[in-house]
Amino acid sequence: MRSEPVIRPASPADWPAIAGLLAAAHLPLDGAQEHLEHFACAWQGDRLVGVAGLERYGDVALLRSVAASGSGEETGRSLACQASSRGESQAQKSESAMPAITSTT
Repeated sequence: MRSEPVIRPASPADWPAIAGLLAAAHLPLDGAQEHLEHFACAWQGDRLVGVAGLERYGDVALLRSVAASGSGEETGRSLACQASSRGESQAQKSESAMPAITSTT
């Protein structure tokens, strides 16, 4: 029986695994590393199984780089929700009330 992935904020040490997963999903890497502090990762043991990130621009955030390996639809959805929630939480700490979250496909 497989355990549920552990979702946590990304760290700089995660970048090689994140870049590999994004490349495998044919997603662009341009600009992603610069926004790594706004990324969340899903780990199953020592294997990255999902990633989602925000690009923050003041009080606006773009949801980008959502990828999950295998049959990770639920993992991808959870990561996207967590990234959006983190964006809203960070915006509430700043001078704006809530960011505009924009999703691209």
